Amino acid sequence: MLGKKFLMLAGLLVIVLNPVHRAASGYPDDFGRGNRMPFYTQHSTWADSLLSTMSVEEKIGQLFMIGAYSNRDEDHVKEVEALIRDWHVGGLIFFQGGPVRQARMNNRFQDAAKVPLMVAMDAEWGPGMRLDSTIVYPRQLGMGAIRDDDVVYRFGSEVGRQLQRLGVHINFAPVIDVNNNPNNPVIGDRSFGEDRYNVARKGLAYMDGLQDQRVLACGKHFPGHGDTDVDSHHGLPVIKHDWDRLDSIELYPFKVLMRQGLGSVMTAHLNIPALDPATNRASSISPAISSGLLRDSLGFQGLVFTDALNMKGVADYVKPGELEVQSFKAGNDILLFSQDVPTASRAMRTAVAQGEISIEDLDTRVLRILNAKAWMGLDSIQPVQVEGLIKDLNNGEARWTQREICERRLTLLHDSASTLPLRGFEDPSRIAFVDLGRSSSSRFQRTVSDFGEFPMHLLPGSAKQGDFDALYTKLSERDTVVVALHEMSRYASKRYGLSDGEVQFVQRLAARQKVILVVFGSPYALSRFERLEPLNDPILVAYDEKAESQEAAARGLFGSLRIDGRLPVGSGSRFKAGDGDQLLSQRLKPSSPQEVGLSEEAQASIDSVMKHAMEIGATPGGHILMALNGKIFLDNTYGHHTYARNRSVRDEDLYDLASITKIASTTLALMKLYEDSLIDLDKKVLDYLPDTEGSDVGSRRLRDILTHTAGLQPWIPFYVHTLQEDGTVNNNYYRAEPEGPYQLQVADNLWLHHAWEDSVWRRIKESELRRRRDYKYSDLGFYIFRRLVEQVSGMPLDEYVHQHFYQPLGLRTMCYRPLDRFPSDQIIPSEEDSYFRQQKLQGYVHDMGAAMMGGVEGHAGLFSNAEDLAVLMQMLMNGGRYGGKQFLNPETIALFTAKQKRDVRRGLGFDKPVLNPNRIGPTSLYCSPYTFGHSGFTGTCTWADPQFGLVYVFLSNRVFPTMDNRKLISENVRTAIQDIVYEDLFYPKENEDGAESP
Repeated sequence: MLGKKFLMLAGLLVIVLNPVHRAASGYPDDFGRGNRMPFYTQHSTWADSLLSTMSVEEKIGQLFMIGAYSNRDEDHVKEVEALIRDWHVGGLIFFQGGPVRQARMNNRFQDAAKVPLMVAMDAEWGPGMRLDSTIVYPRQLGMGAIRDDDVVYRFGSEVGRQLQRLGVHINFAPVIDVNNNPNNPVIGDRSFGEDRYNVARKGLAYMDGLQDQRVLACGKHFPGHGDTDVDSHHGLPVIKHDWDRLDSIELYPFKVLMRQGLGSVMTAHLNIPALDPATNRASSISPAISSGLLRDSLGFQGLVFTDALNMKGVADYVKPGELEVQSFKAGNDILLFSQDVPTASRAMRTAVAQGEISIEDLDTRVLRILNAKAWMGLDSIQPVQVEGLIKDLNNGEARWTQREICERRLTLLHDSASTLPLRGFEDPSRIAFVDLGRSSSSRFQRTVSDFGEFPMHLLPGSAKQGDFDALYTKLSERDTVVVALHEMSRYASKRYGLSDGEVQFVQRLAARQKVILVVFGSPYALSRFERLEPLNDPILVAYDEKAESQEAAARGLFGSLRIDGRLPVGSGSRFKAGDGDQLLSQRLKPSSPQEVGLSEEAQASIDSVMKHAMEIGATPGGHILMALNGKIFLDNTYGHHTYARNRSVRDEDLYDLASITKIASTTLALMKLYEDSLIDLDKKVLDYLPDTEGSDVGSRRLRDILTHTAGLQPWIPFYVHTLQEDGTVNNNYYRAEPEGPYQLQVADNLWLHHAWEDSVWRRIKESELRRRRDYKYSDLGFYIFRRLVEQVSGMPLDEYVHQHFYQPLGLRTMCYRPLDRFPSDQIIPSEEDSYFRQQKLQGYVHDMGAAMMGGVEGHAGLFSNAEDLAVLMQMLMNGGRYGGKQFLNPETIALFTAKQKRDVRRGLGFDKPVLNPNRIGPTSLYCSPYTFGHSGFTGTCTWADPQFGLVYVFLSNRVFPTMDNRKLISENVRTAIQDIVYEDLFYPKENEDGAESP
């Protein structure tokens, strides 16, 4: 006994007398969100009153936290209930199971407890670490790569919200061990990394997020478990560092978090001779560490938990009962997962009775526990509501948190040659994708296919050398090969799941051609390439195999999201902690309302507007897409193709864009020709189309036609001249199938004589101008511009815009004559035509004049889904740049999208807002004057607002079944949706007390 006391005293003297230790300094002043103490600076009369009524046995019971599993049978439940009733257990830690089962069990156990139970979970990466039917978030190491600590705060807050909803009061997180040993078998990717500052910052953000939700955080594993090569579940690790090293590295994050209000700490089962020279004594039961260092020197006032007392790091050296007494005497408040609660409780009572443990010390510990319970709300406990639990745990915020982490941690290495983003739309066959470790299609490759039809290959983990050789030969003609490493391991002992064959295959490819390596696993795996010749091509680290990680990696390669992560750990000699290149987002990126701050109320209002529109028959369905600063935060489909409700609207469905064709095709082509100095906007039509000589049309300036101030007639109903008196088509002009000169397909089984192209053009040239030259919207000018584009460029309009814009932008649906490329059931029907074509129009342009031109015209004929149209608008709002390619100059876009005349709202081809609140316009009154876009007769519109960074796409077929239906217009559906978003994001309303909403 004397020897033990001497060793304990020696350890205490080392700590207390060390001046460096006493001064918890050396960390930046800007850490944290304020010195917020969670409970230990507060006074609870409930706790005082309750303590005064408790017996010694009841007080001792408060020290125990026992395990509970919601996936076990009734015998287990009764066993836990008995421990709660008979031994007055004060806390539970839930392990594996399901949310609903746990909630019901939790309520049952709370009913059995005289003093409300403090409930904990080991939920380092969220409740999904233990429970089914919940989101399994990424581990901390990947979050250590994120530059913005607020992302980690939001993660901690979301985990706290979920735990609160489950009736859980403590999360045994964050892990703030500095993992500086790549062979660590137990911490590894549970740590934020090897840099003490980064670990402290991320740990603090996680802690704040939890405690702001009234869930107590627990920093672990004190005093630092990062530099071990033994798992304390199976043995007692020994930390051999001296005091200076421990104080500057291992203890650093603990000191930072304690200074900022950390609620609890878990002591580790580690043997640390520099702090306690006793042989085989774990830090968790060492008075020199758990009292002398933690309480006396560092001044920690929160709860102290032992690590699980059934772990072999302590259980192999001290028997039950004695172990719990030693743990308490060492300074721990709560004894976690005792192997034998009755034996331990009796031993504790004996220690109190014999004076080994003072009643004053016991009261101090129990009062601390009760004060914590009061802070958690256990002084007025309510049962966990089971109804809606799964939905609440998996709401939009929860799902977005998952995606945000997976995207923000992506880490790009070695892209000095700016290989990324990939630009493979023009010739996707030059790039191949290989999944190593998979025998079936991955989310990664499926997402890649959104950007082009690339060759895809798979090699399973069981691949032999012959398989590698065959694929190596097959890839010989590719310029670039993207190799993705799947099904990896987090353990160094398993070589991170990479076979020698896989590593050698990557090296062989890299010696011959450009290789982009994508790592769906631990960054430590990069050390597997240490002995190979240097890889100078890009490496993208995605950290794990989650579907969201794979999707993020694919989008990152093509510039659809920003990449700016940094390695949280070094790997071998080539890859250092902090390495990471930046790649700015150059494409639209799928996001969520939560990321941009759109409220749930606004989302519900948008849904309500669309629901009402469908209920009153304004449209059978629709698609709304909105993007803010390149982030698609709304992408919602509604209703059905028709009122028959046979097919729901889907993301990939194409709509007839109608007059949006004017800006998405014809004006776009004119901008390109203008930029290439092939046209002059102040010249006349005659200068480019000689056959207009002598006509009024030939004398019109291009600029005036683009602003609809050239005096052209609004439209001419060409089709009526091809009908008989009874309204049916004239058989002199039409045939049921193509033959001879009948080559213009107008609809199913309806082919028009090609001479009508010239006839239409002649009627336009011969049309009289309006006497007034004021603003009057006209389609005729864009018939003219189609011919002008084709005359100047030498290419058909549809081919010109496809070659210069649609294909290099990666627009997979935007096209004329969609039935040449897509099945009819992917195209939304527009109208039941009873006046011309006498059929349902599905895949054929609704506009009659454009139909007579074979479906390709300057004012109508273009089809697209919502995303492709949004990409086009985003490119224009980006100043002509998208996906790393410059399509148009910013000056050109600024010219064409600017208002041209004081009394006319139009730009050059583009429509603009009406800013006078007393006049009806095509946009919300909240739009800035820089907004540009267009509406379409079929019930479509698209607007880009550069001032706010907002792109808006609304697609519908309001003309089905008849174009006489104007309810979408009279109800202002499209502008009402704009209003909702602008009000919510940019123009917050005042509350009743006059304060602005956030």
